[in-house]
Amino acid sequence: SASDVSVADGQPSSSLWHPDKVRHDGLGPNLRQLNDEQLITILSFVDGPTLASGICCASKFLYVAGHHEELWRDLVLRRWGEVGFTVRDPHDTTEGDDGSAQGTGGATGCWKDIYAWNHHPSDDSTKATIQQHSPISMQGIYSDTFFRSWLCRSFALQPSWLSTHTVSSIPHSEMTTERFYKEYEET
Repeated sequence: SASDVSVADGQPSSSLWHPDKVRHDGLGPNLRQLNDEQLITILSFVDGPTLASGICCASKFLYVAGHHEELWRDLVLRRWGEVGFTVRDPHDTTEGDDGSAQGTGGATGCWKDIYAWNHHPSDDSTKATIQQHSPISMQGIYSDTFFRSWLCRSFALQPSWLSTHTVSSIPHSEMTTERFYKEYEET
């Protein structure tokens, strides 16, 4: 309503507006006390199906938190890291109802896709219907935690950084435990 907006700056009045309103409203009075790192730590104890169908559906902020790539990476590696997991061929297609070729997506886009693909047994008919996940864009969420992980995954390294050789190297055949301690551990 008009009474909720301050005439001076066009911002909602302080009783109803919060600078991080989506987070504030989406986490409720108890979880909003945690910082984003603490929230991610708690979510790391949740299993994949609960994270996907429960947590991610609770609020806009939990949707974003529940799609944090590191959560899904850790879920995949904890569950299938020792026995192995599959990543679906991105060119794998199925025939649609109208006879056209449709990409089935699968485990090609993100760790959540890899989890979904491996969660279903190989003979499970639902595996053929798994679509590559397309996250919904959420506005009004400001988190250094989520931005930092995205930036680290998206940041392109300049080839010149990789071609510069600034650290001396020693052939592994010449490295001994004693030499390592002497040259690198002792100060």
